[in-house]
Amino acid sequence: MKLSWFIAIACTVGVTVGDKVGVADPDEHAAVEEARNLVKKGKKTKRSKDDSVQQRDDVLEATITLLEGQIKSQQEVIAVQQQDLVDLHGQCTSDPDPKEESNTTSLLFVQIATSCELRQLEDGRVTVVGNVGNDTYVFSDRPQRLEYNMPTVDFVDMFSFNQTFQNNPPNAAITAVSNDSDQFGGPTVVILSNSSMLADGSVSYDIMQSQEQDNELSLASFFETGSVVQFTHCSIFIDSLLEIKTQKQGETCGGFLWANGNCDDGLSCFTGGDSNNYCVPNGKENACCEDGIECGNGLSCYSGNGCTGIVDTCKIDTDTNKSEKFVRTGSCNVNTGEPAAAGDGFVTCTLGWVLV
Repeated sequence: MKLSWFIAIACTVGVTVGDKVGVADPDEHAAVEEARNLVKKGKKTKRSKDDSVQQRDDVLEATITLLEGQIKSQQEVIAVQQQDLVDLHGQCTSDPDPKEESNTTSLLFVQIATSCELRQLEDGRVTVVGNVGNDTYVFSDRPQRLEYNMPTVDFVDMFSFNQTFQNNPPNAAITAVSNDSDQFGGPTVVILSNSSMLADGSVSYDIMQSQEQDNELSLASFFETGSVVQFTHCSIFIDSLLEIKTQKQGETCGGFLWANGNCDDGLSCFTGGDSNNYCVPNGKENACCEDGIECGNGLSCYSGNGCTGIVDTCKIDTDTNKSEKFVRTGSCNVNTGEPAAAGDGFVTCTLGWVLV
């Protein structure tokens, strides 16, 4: 009795347990399937998200690579431009190479006339005729600082016979005041050629214009009322006609219009030699200043009164009544610019006129 009951219980329990362990409940099975589907869906979603992130990363990496390349290219351009600026700055601030400096000086000319005429000739030529006087004023272009006067007749001869002028005639600016209305005429810019000295002493030039010059103030505008226009107080400014060489110490110098060269700064053209003129240093204090020798900065060339056997001497400006030493004739140190030797090299004499 007890045994059969135990067996019955055991079988009942076994069935119950078996149902719980070995046989799936339909509802539970559905839940499991749903969970499995969710897991699969989650895996797909994660995989899709992973693919999207990877694509985004790839795009960002490609964009960064592109930008880095552009930045590098711009940096290279900037580096080249910076080097160009450095090179240009160096060219602007560095001292010029003495070997590359020009050893010529350009001369410019000014002629001032008390009256002048513009004439339109029958053959179509236009001339300017001016009573420019005996002197033509000469000055140098930079860096030289030369100035002097030359005879107008020599200028006309030089203009006529110099091959440079014939092959490359100069420009000139003509300014004047009208003789009729007292109004300023010009300036008109022209090209000069065929200079000549007329019987009355006036100078005549053939003049013409380039297209650019004609556009600014045409010569034709002066002849609207006649073929001759008169002016007063004319000036003719002539551009560089001549280039002269800048000479170093010991090199030849001088000649007509410095044809043999002009001495460099701090040098003078010594004309007292036995042969050619040549460049020597400017005189120092108590050095001689004759035969073309100039005195150095802060000094003037003085003569002596009441003495013989002396030469003009460089001195600091001083009282003209004071006795001073003057270089004895034959005691000049021409090639060095140094003062004469002490003692017999000097003569004490009353200070005379300042010469330079």
